[in-house]
Amino acid sequence: MHNSTDENKTRFHIGMRNIKTGLAVFLCLALYNQLGRDGYFLAATSAIICMQDSVEKSVSSGLNRLLGTAFGALLGMGLLYLNLYFPYFDLTLLSATLGTVLTILFCNIIRQPDSIVIGCVVLLIIVLEQTNQTPLMYSVDRLIDTFVGIFVAILVNRYVRNPARKRTAAPAAEAPDPVPPPEAPAEPINKPDDHNKDEEGTV
Repeated sequence: MHNSTDENKTRFHIGMRNIKTGLAVFLCLALYNQLGRDGYFLAATSAIICMQDSVEKSVSSGLNRLLGTAFGALLGMGLLYLNLYFPYFDLTLLSATLGTVLTILFCNIIRQPDSIVIGCVVLLIIVLEQTNQTPLMYSVDRLIDTFVGIFVAILVNRYVRNPARKRTAAPAAEAPDPVPPPEAPAEPINKPDDHNKDEEGTV
């Protein structure tokens, strides 16, 4: 019965990482709304994927995903140009399928499996969404959206601290200095025995 209660508390507990992820999504959406810029979906998705339980892990997660993201954007751009050169054939489905396979293969080759999800997301958004931009500009914009999401996730994880950790660290910081051990009493300068010995040894 006790274990069941603890399990329910864990299941319905809203942790600090949960709150930070929601805040990162909010900041991405608010920023893009103020700028009047498209691509908020990819920015928010990148923030969710890169939010980790520590700043170091968020930075590492973001850096590890950059290569996969860049590859997905470049591959998506190439597939868009391929569609432009063959306007009589609808290569969208083939491009999306082939691009996904190649992105997964590339991430496995460079030993960055964590980059697979965000790389495939970037690729599919570039290939499947309709746009009036050139493939180059559209791919660069989506790459920027990904970087924005990663950057926001790192900032939130860096500056939004966990109150529980602050309370835990406070007593250690305020602990009094250890009391030094009492000093041994100083010995007298002239000991009686030594004085007598000196007198006896005097000629």
